[in-house]
Amino acid sequence: LLLNEPSIIEVVISSPIVFEKVCSALEYDPDLRDKANHRWFIRERAKFRTVVHMEDDELIENIHRAFRVTYLRDTLLRPTMDENSLSTLSSLMTFTHADIVKGVMCVVPSRQILGESIEAAAAAAAANLKKESYLVR
Repeated sequence: LLLNEPSIIEVVISSPIVFEKVCSALEYDPDLRDKANHRWFIRERAKFRTVVHMEDDELIENIHRAFRVTYLRDTLLRPTMDENSLSTLSSLMTFTHADIVKGVMCVVPSRQILGESIEAAAAAAAANLKKESYLVR
């Protein structure tokens, strides 16, 4: 990973099993005072929650890849990362986000559901705001 080779990083983030194995290897960093708990975090704390139902498996996989790239950049490699590694991961993240946006925009029902979800959230926020204004008085 520290070789700044995009093909190696691509292999690591492409599969959740490979990603978890790499995370488990990086738990035993001798520079850390305490052992990191990356496997525990990935298995127990990091849960994928669907806000808008999407049936496109490729889109969902791209969302998972975006999480893996972010976790790799922000948590696993942050102490040892140089400018070139950050640039490589940032460009990979940009391409992954572009794929996600393209996938969301191509799925017409998702745009309709997203619009309905935003309207419902705005209505709920307005109702809560109205309720809170009564409580303040």
